[in-house]
Amino acid sequence: MLVDQIDLNAKPDTINTTFFKKQDVKRVLLCLHGFKTASRHDCVDFQNYFNSVNKNPNFEVQNVTFYQWGNPKTYHHAMFYDTCKKAVKEYLDKGYVVYILAYSFSASIGAKLCVEFPQIDKLVLVAPTTYLVKTRLLINYLAFAYKQICLKIKYRSKAKKIMKRNKTEGIIRLFWAMTFTLTSYRKYLKKLKCKVFMIKGAKDEFSINNTFSYVSYKAKNAITISKVYPGHNHTMFMDVKRAVPAFKDVLYFIFHIENFNGDLLEEKED
Repeated sequence: MLVDQIDLNAKPDTINTTFFKKQDVKRVLLCLHGFKTASRHDCVDFQNYFNSVNKNPNFEVQNVTFYQWGNPKTYHHAMFYDTCKKAVKEYLDKGYVVYILAYSFSASIGAKLCVEFPQIDKLVLVAPTTYLVKTRLLINYLAFAYKQICLKIKYRSKAKKIMKRNKTEGIIRLFWAMTFTLTSYRKYLKKLKCKVFMIKGAKDEFSINNTFSYVSYKAKNAITISKVYPGHNHTMFMDVKRAVPAFKDVLYFIFHIENFNGDLLEEKED
């Protein structure tokens, strides 16, 4: 059911036609990664796909990296947010219309950005992770931390060199920063007033079914849309071979780039 109807008798610059009121303005979708364990951004395949199908020079997709894998100095929740905030502000200052795509635990960062910058009227949450205890996220953190402790006990002075070589030095600090980001910024979900598109794989072990209902319930002033893709897990969006249907849906939602399958998103207000 469509809820954001446009009055056909209204002028083109009405506040209801947020996308079309400025046809020549530049628009950018800033993509935030999740728990990144390599230098490669989670949304590289999505950005490449966009570049291959986009025909409008005013549209852009840019990936924002808010910590450097293997560099513990960048593993801090405040730094995560400040980096993303800086990217948003730079594009807004240049006159761009800015949209946000947040993957996994960065959903909380995306929500806070949209609250702090109400100019952002569209947010995409890809496999949003909002729970620690109800998923295996906390268990995985603790299991990895235990392995790091065992490594230090076994190899003592050599452990630091091993972790540095494997780029796992400071990994526990990264887990803590991610956990603090998720739990501290999650409250901004209920303050959202923009349009929100939430997607996940049906077999996603970290973005559970309650996540969408949680976001829809909290964000009572937002228009929320959701879609679940059968047979896919938490890493679906990172692989162009599996994620093309999701890529098309996101581009249709953000830029009104035609969905080549002809599928229509079902939009509802929760």
